[in-house]
Amino acid sequence: MKKALFLFLFVVRVVSAQKYQPFDSNMVWRMEVTGFNNCYHIQYYYTNGYIINNGIMWHKVYTNISPGVPCTTDNTISNAFLGHFTNDTLAKKVYFIGSTTLAPNFVPGPSDLLFDFNKTLGDTLNLSSGLKYKIVTLDSTLLGLKYHKVFKGANINTTFNYSPYYVYLVEGVGSSLGVFNKNFNVFSNTSSFQLTCFYSEGFAKQFIRPNHSPQTYPTSLSDTSSCGFTITGVISYSGQQESLKMYPNPARDFLQIQVQGAPHKLGFQIINCIGQTIREEEISVIDKIYKINVGDLVEGIYFVTVFYDQKPVETRKLLIVR
Repeated sequence: MKKALFLFLFVVRVVSAQKYQPFDSNMVWRMEVTGFNNCYHIQYYYTNGYIINNGIMWHKVYTNISPGVPCTTDNTISNAFLGHFTNDTLAKKVYFIGSTTLAPNFVPGPSDLLFDFNKTLGDTLNLSSGLKYKIVTLDSTLLGLKYHKVFKGANINTTFNYSPYYVYLVEGVGSSLGVFNKNFNVFSNTSSFQLTCFYSEGFAKQFIRPNHSPQTYPTSLSDTSSCGFTITGVISYSGQQESLKMYPNPARDFLQIQVQGAPHKLGFQIINCIGQTIREEEISVIDKIYKINVGDLVEGIYFVTVFYDQKPVETRKLLIVR
């Protein structure tokens, strides 16, 4: 008995000590949205580009929708804009704003909170539409090369008779009840949402369920070869112009930015892949080429934004190698 208790406490401590994994901007989520008469639609979420507001990186979220079991109306939608999400990595929270624009110097508040991953055993998960689940199991799953925490919650709702008995919340991914669906509903009537599959670079996972019933809860999370939807083309971070060149990329010690018809001074900002501003300064032009020392940056992916007159004009992805 003591040995089993020690093993349980050891597993809990190891999982709790894992490095937090924020929402992945390369993720694609596959949803099933069920309406009346068991008709349902297949809905995909994905990100394409971002904006910087008040020093915070907000990723743009889009959706594609296609009919599953035929319904009375065809709700097919392609590349519809949903809103913006951002990671608060230190607080282990994700915020979502269902609007096309953000107010200047916007700061997200409690009403914008999408997921709170700063949880442990016995805590309550407050999910979409007011559903509440008590965390009964804390585990982890390998997504690509990184372990992500997995919270299993038991239903403690008293007013939602058709809510699933159990729910899973996967760190960096979202809930088995859905991701951005509290801000978007393809049906005009009451719907149930299920996250069925998700993928990013190096992995694809699916939730295994017995059927499409609204009360069905996942029995496992397993590998899959595909989620049935692929984002094609180059993801744009802003309107890229031929007048700007940034090289070498990948870079090691120095980065050069060449701007055609540039003013004598411009600014730049370097942001890491979790939205933290690493460097921000103004530099002077020498033969229209700006040389930036990046020798102190750790290896990884960054985003470089160029400013004219304190206004962002272009953002490029930068890879630092060591």
